[in-house]
Amino acid sequence: MRTFSYKQVDVFTTRAGMGNPVGVVLAAESLDAAEMQRLARWTNLSETTFVLPATTPEADYRLRIFSPAHELPFAGHPTVGSAHAALEAGLVSGPEFRQECGAGILPLTATDTPAGRRISVVAPEAKFEREFGEYADAIAAALGMPIISDPPPAAMTNGPVWLFVQLAEEDAVIALEPDMAAVARLSRDHGLSGIAAFRSSMALARGCTSAVSHRRSACTRIRSPVAPMLLCPPTSRARAGCARWVGTTS
Repeated sequence: MRTFSYKQVDVFTTRAGMGNPVGVVLAAESLDAAEMQRLARWTNLSETTFVLPATTPEADYRLRIFSPAHELPFAGHPTVGSAHAALEAGLVSGPEFRQECGAGILPLTATDTPAGRRISVVAPEAKFEREFGEYADAIAAALGMPIISDPPPAAMTNGPVWLFVQLAEEDAVIALEPDMAAVARLSRDHGLSGIAAFRSSMALARGCTSAVSHRRSACTRIRSPVAPMLLCPPTSRARAGCARWVGTTS
């Protein structure tokens, strides 16, 4: 029977059982894609990753990322958590190293601080997909909240495809109680990872899964219909895409 080293890493926290969890399988080169997908369904986490040898000398290792439903080219907290696991296992050494994934070669930096190790990644540049102005009424109904239609909602991708929707007030972003069945239908019908609602003047973002995290200029709350069991803090991939969207429309 084959055996593998497996770690569950809590990202965005210094306390076990908090933050955003990711399952990490180390030295996973003997697993094929179907086996990886089956393990990702079994762990039932938002993402499970598999650390592999790099296929190019430009990277230190390769990472494949799976939700319970399908493979992802990039995801923020799984990238950070997998880097932490790779560092702990001695597969890479800091402070700078590079990850190969479906979105390309991504630079990472690991810094030791009094609060613990801090890992950052240069996320793939978010790219414009299309506007969703004709679906404004359906989006508002799914969110249970009026939305701003000028500029219209638009999809951006940096691996996952997020639909960014602007609301008028900060309180409206925080108070959202979306109809997840309707969000899932919109996402399925249009190839979306989910909906990210935000207030433009503060880039206040909430991607339609659960815990709210406040910072001076940003608040993100993510519920992806792809993994509806997910309860997590901010999604870095949606936040990166939101920043790009705000920059192109302001």
